[in-house]
Amino acid sequence: MSCTPDPEPVAAGTAIVVIPGIGGHPAFHADLIRALQEAAPVLTQPHGDFFAPPWSDLQAHVAHWRAFIEQAGAQRIVLVGVSFGAQVALAVARALGRRLVGLLLISWWPIGWLERAALRALHALPPTPLQRLLGRWAFRWSELKSDDPAALRKTRTALYDNEATVQARLWARLMCCREARMALVPPIRAAVHLVYGDRELARLRATLIHTRLRALGTLHRVPGDHAVSTRASPNFENTVLRLVRQALNPAETVA
Repeated sequence: MSCTPDPEPVAAGTAIVVIPGIGGHPAFHADLIRALQEAAPVLTQPHGDFFAPPWSDLQAHVAHWRAFIEQAGAQRIVLVGVSFGAQVALAVARALGRRLVGLLLISWWPIGWLERAALRALHALPPTPLQRLLGRWAFRWSELKSDDPAALRKTRTALYDNEATVQARLWARLMCCREARMALVPPIRAAVHLVYGDRELARLRATLIHTRLRALGTLHRVPGDHAVSTRASPNFENTVLRLVRQALNPAETVA
């Protein structure tokens, strides 16, 4: 696995690129990344603002990941985005053309016009109190969903700097979603798969935008909840690995 800003060129010409969730670092998805290495080399890195001032512009994240992919030089790419990373992956996919052989969006929450309007309104408010509230909520919510809250806290302690900076980054990444779009424009040739925990998908079914998911790609459900905030279960890992292998070898039947 390459997890540096300067990835080694991919000798085989094929790579799986994993874009992390709102936590910003691939260490939060270590189990998934290890599983995917069975299919092809995995390239990943922290978000561009992980060790920098927060970015509230989605296109800055998109440009950061496009540059990372170009430097790797892979000619066949499966793009995997987790939660916030799925918003970035959807935008990056539009620029990859024929090099993209598969797009997997894990726990992707569709941003429709109503969600964009709400995020734009929040973005116009003084950010500091809302940053603190979001930071406390995100940490508490993810620990409640995690199978191992102690391990999650240990990972955070190792990776994060001060609490205020972390809150500012989480807030800025959330605000980036005000620029997100649901549709793949221009459309891509690669297969698109959307993977959700069953409880998360049940919440999505209660929204009007759920009906648009099937128009974007094929839905897959695994036991659990929001994938970015739980330790990946073997069922989840195996599902994503199977879909990646199908994207890399579409002519083969994958059990």
